[in-house]
Amino acid sequence: MTITPLFDRVLIEEEKEDLTTASGFLLSSASNESVVKAKVIAAGSGNEKEDGSSSKIFVTTNDEILCSKFAIAKFKLDGKEFGIIRQSDILAILK
Repeated sequence: MTITPLFDRVLIEEEKEDLTTASGFLLSSASNESVVKAKVIAAGSGNEKEDGSSSKIFVTTNDEILCSKFAIAKFKLDGKEFGIIRQSDILAILK
């Protein structure tokens, strides 16, 4: 199944942090953090402006981003967890 985000929305996959140390200790989850690191899977084509042109999409597939955890609409598909956010909820592109 192919997912194509509409307008200024971006399909992401959150990067899960390894919560186990090399010696096997389990670390507590950083669930209180409000910013998450994610990978861009797909991006929409942008919002249509009044003059008929589209707004620019600044991210591309495979970009690593930081975004607000609370802005993500999460869902599962084929056993994998994805999220959809608006481009304006992206805080930074990691290079």
